[in-house]
Amino acid sequence: ARDWAAPQAASVFAGLFEAASEGNQAALLHALAARNDPAMLPAFLKGLQAKEAAARIAAVQALEFCADASMVVPLASMAASADPAEQSAARQALERVSFQNADQAILAAIDGAAPAVRLELIRVLGVRRAEEGLPLLRAACLWEDAAIRLQAIKSLGELGGESEAAVLI
Repeated sequence: ARDWAAPQAASVFAGLFEAASEGNQAALLHALAARNDPAMLPAFLKGLQAKEAAARIAAVQALEFCADASMVVPLASMAASADPAEQSAARQALERVSFQNADQAILAAIDGAAPAVRLELIRVLGVRRAEEGLPLLRAACLWEDAAIRLQAIKSLGELGGESEAAVLI
């Protein structure tokens, strides 16, 4: 399967995912993730909607390697979820995504995001040490939502230097 051309493999595996039992969906997604192939993104998107938590987590873990800007908000939404395993997997994926302009996509997603999602995006800016996020983090320290203000301060503490110290005091 690793040697199949991407379009052929993507359509075959997407069909297999839908036909797979819930117990086998996670294993199939792990196998697809090993391809490290962005063409598998449609299968991972289906995995995010799976009934079984293990399949959703496998899909999130795979997105760490093949996500694009369109996946920032869905990953941040899962990172804001109450399920600890899904939250952990989504946070790790957001922290590690490496597509071009990932930090800019995270910044762009903050505007208009739901508060819980916005909080996760602000958190990940600090973890990723995304210096282009410094102006937004400074501003977020003054936002109305207390949880977001606190997370912005934490992220500034992780990322900022002397010029941010005044905001933290």
